[in-house]
Amino acid sequence: MIVILLLNILLTSILIYSNLIELERSIKTVISFTTSMVLYSVLYFLILVFNFKFNLTLIGLILVNSLIFLIYIKKKKIKFNLNLNVKKLDIFFLLVLFYSLYFFIQNSNKWGQWDAWAIWSLHAKFLFYTDNWQNLFTNRIAWTHPDYPLMLPSMIAMFWCAIGDTTFIIPFFIALLPYIGILILFYFSFKNPVISIVSIIIITLDFSFTNRAAAQYADILLAFFYLLSCILITKIIDEKNNKSNLYYLLGFISSSCLWIKNEGSVFFILICIFIVIKNFRNYNALLKFGIGALIITVVYISFKICYAPSNDLVSKQSGNTLSKIFDIKRYEMILNYFKKMILMKFQIIPILAFIFLLKWRKLSPSLLIIGLTLIIYFAVYIITPYDLQWHLETSLERLIDQIYPSLLFVFLNYFENDFKSPNIIQETTKVLD
Repeated sequence: MIVILLLNILLTSILIYSNLIELERSIKTVISFTTSMVLYSVLYFLILVFNFKFNLTLIGLILVNSLIFLIYIKKKKIKFNLNLNVKKLDIFFLLVLFYSLYFFIQNSNKWGQWDAWAIWSLHAKFLFYTDNWQNLFTNRIAWTHPDYPLMLPSMIAMFWCAIGDTTFIIPFFIALLPYIGILILFYFSFKNPVISIVSIIIITLDFSFTNRAAAQYADILLAFFYLLSCILITKIIDEKNNKSNLYYLLGFISSSCLWIKNEGSVFFILICIFIVIKNFRNYNALLKFGIGALIITVVYISFKICYAPSNDLVSKQSGNTLSKIFDIKRYEMILNYFKKMILMKFQIIPILAFIFLLKWRKLSPSLLIIGLTLIIYFAVYIITPYDLQWHLETSLERLIDQIYPSLLFVFLNYFENDFKSPNIIQETTKVLD
């Protein structure tokens, strides 16, 4: 069944790819594969909900996908372009990918670190046993956060079912995908090769970030979707075309953050607000974004209403919430811990931020969304029912991980404007090639 599952994902990716006409080939490849994986994670959840037979569903899908694929081939809607146009710089990028893969493997544990086996893989094991999967949703095991969304556990359980065994290899590879995806997005999202090289070097040489990616948590997966959403926002703004079909993609990719972690709802809501403000009277763009976000949003809301128990940050609130809001010491503790964390493990952020402030001309929507996301994260710390010091120590680093690649992209994309001169780009490309 694993072969049938992989063929389904491949065919779905090709069909999605063939309908993406507004993006570069490499970005299209990443988005088509990502979209396919998200759809199949949702499909697996629906298989559980409606008690479908997993094997029969996959067989039915392979028949449908194959039929649609043959129709597209007959109508010549799918064109296979084998012109790879490999440059010397691409060889350098491949070497970086191999090095990143080696370092990722060297720093991986068999089942990841604490959250990996105590939350994400544990949830996947519940979903793997299809007759008892709803036993996950009880506060009797509140320590494993049964209210968390199910994209990552669904992906893991889906491949386990296809293989027929709960092997540690699956969560390892699924953790690897967003990390490699972030490198690919950085390399191919910039027009200037200097910026592309700088971006992948920053990520590759950030050994702490690689270690956290190898931990097999959901935060790097969420970081990947944050980054992809920011890239799509940038392309929509650069196009200056309110009729762009990229709104479909932005709706789907940004809403997928809902299905990964609870924090993703903050980012998605802020993007919704941005889209509404930007297209206040452009109902066509709003409709496209809404259609793109519809599937994941409906699945997420259904999951939260019908299955997920109450969130611990909400259910454990007491009568002293108001006093926490007016406690200045809590704000000071959060800011001091944040400053310490940034200076110790994310040193590149203040450096880029300082350069950005020196050259600042206007605030990009993506940077505003990321900043507001971080502020809302801080607001949750203010009213947390847990010990504040403990909560900061156990989660702040992972929250910064979520926005870290997007921040790098926004800053580097802004700096790229200084290299927009065609002569500069041509000369730089000649040197690197």
